[in-house]
Amino acid sequence: MSAPDARPVAFVTGAGSGLGRASCIALAAGGFRVIPTDLGGSAEATAALLGGGQGEWLECDVSSTGSVNAALDEVRRRFRRLDAVVSNAGIVEPVRTEEETDERWHRIISVNQDGALRVARAAFPLLRSAPAPSLTSISSVAAHRGFPGRASYAASKGALEALTRVLAVEWGPYGIRVNCIAPGFILTEGSRRVIESGLADAKARGALTALGRMGEPQEIGSVVAWLASPAASYVTGATIVVDGGYLAWGGMAGEALFERPG
Repeated sequence: MSAPDARPVAFVTGAGSGLGRASCIALAAGGFRVIPTDLGGSAEATAALLGGGQGEWLECDVSSTGSVNAALDEVRRRFRRLDAVVSNAGIVEPVRTEEETDERWHRIISVNQDGALRVARAAFPLLRSAPAPSLTSISSVAAHRGFPGRASYAASKGALEALTRVLAVEWGPYGIRVNCIAPGFILTEGSRRVIESGLADAKARGALTALGRMGEPQEIGSVVAWLASPAASYVTGATIVVDGGYLAWGGMAGEALFERPG
């Protein structure tokens, strides 16, 4: 009879691609049993990449309380533990603020901001029973700068950082560490599509950073894995900016959709 799997368990939202997938790969390399979650079966493709006896994945729509609760109930049923949560699921729909609609605004907020709350709330009973639990959310430098066309996105990410601080204080007595990562310009599949559409320029964005380049998804994944590890055991309530020095020095890359009026 084989021994039970003693690896800590990590639950990652928005894991079908981009930063979520990179986070799963880094966590698996760090010894976690990773549960990628996303919509439309895309998490299955991520699970297939992990190797090392991995392969578990779940469907999870963070805009639905029922879906989130069901996913965390399944974690409880299958694994009986949860050690790390990564709230990465997020969407952005650039639009001039005067053209924003209630429907689009609430859609962004429901996924990016409310989704993180739904996941944290549902994960709490399992996290408080873990020996060294952590919750990491993915924010953005858009929470710190006035990116044109991203009012809903920036508002949701700013709220996520505020939620991080509150949860760190409330859940500290349970030993749960709660942190945020604010990536800068990262070459995810989504950002590549924006660049290919002509709305942004990779060289221009890279030039706005101290390091002179855009980042790679694995450079965020490695920070996610560090925050979930014992190496970050005294880090909580923090937002860690991973932007190649953009906030220290840069501005905003010109984008065709948001040129200033002549």
